[in-house]
Amino acid sequence: MPSNDAPLRAAVIGYGAYGRLHARKYRLHPAVELVAIVDRDATRLRLAAREFPGVPGFERVDPANPPDIASIVVPAHAHQASAMPLLRAGSHLLIEKPFTTSARAARQLMHEADLRHLVLQPGYLERFNGTIRELQRHLPAPRYIEARRLTSWRGRGGDVSVVLDLMIHDIDMVLALVDAPITDIQARGVQVVTGHWDVANARLYFANGCIANLTASRASPAPERRLHVFTDDACALADLSSGEILVHRRDPEAAGVMTEHRYAQLHDPLGAEIDAFVAAVQNHAPPPVSGADACRALEVAERIVEAMEDDADLLSNTAAPFTDSEQAIAYLLEHRQSHGH
Repeated sequence: MPSNDAPLRAAVIGYGAYGRLHARKYRLHPAVELVAIVDRDATRLRLAAREFPGVPGFERVDPANPPDIASIVVPAHAHQASAMPLLRAGSHLLIEKPFTTSARAARQLMHEADLRHLVLQPGYLERFNGTIRELQRHLPAPRYIEARRLTSWRGRGGDVSVVLDLMIHDIDMVLALVDAPITDIQARGVQVVTGHWDVANARLYFANGCIANLTASRASPAPERRLHVFTDDACALADLSSGEILVHRRDPEAAGVMTEHRYAQLHDPLGAEIDAFVAAVQNHAPPPVSGADACRALEVAERIVEAMEDDADLLSNTAAPFTDSEQAIAYLLEHRQSHGH
């Protein structure tokens, strides 16, 4: 570790779309010096050299000269293999979602980090836009949660299911909002563009009576990122794309009348995430989102996949063809409800 006055030497492992963003944030951070961009693809390294002149590019990390901190932004299936040598070399790590592809692998990384007193932070970006903090403050006891995270196929993330690629964010947020164990999980899914689940719906039942209904798709024509939370006397709609939270609360003095409150979210969650990571390293403190949080989310993700029922036959046998995955999702939900699933 450098002295308190010296900048932290940072590396970005993986120079894809997200790796480029991490490199930009590190380059602008006053407490950080971007010293390396690592990628096995020579074309990507040439692109990195043009955008970040003076920053060396490497095909692999030199274990004899590890960075102080690093972001792991490679495909999900390679997270553990990329992270473990860096932890053993003494680097603090920020690992992009889903963190790892299994809870077992996450626990192995946590063990390695704990042995060396290293910061290990999962890249659960939604924790840094202010949504969870505002919802916990205004709606502390949710009874029902509806989360929708839809996007079109962008050619990345297909090495894992949409549960790990996209739904993991909403799993993490729901676990942060509901302080109770999960008693049951029901799930359905469809493969559309990859060999994994590309459209998924999961319903989580909690011991305190709360129900969370999560829908994720990477095969939808229009993007959507929304979180709807209901309590006994209020409801909130968080538009995670626009950064607005709208809270309606029942007025006890006027039956049927709801008051409205608007809250703005943070507009640079990645900057906030990296700031929090750097601060945790500097202060020798736990990060605001921990490896234990990632383990909990991954354990639930694994339970969702285990509970998943394949709806391919159901969709192929229906008389009405679907023009997009949104119609398929709506049909599957209606079919499940009508059949008591």
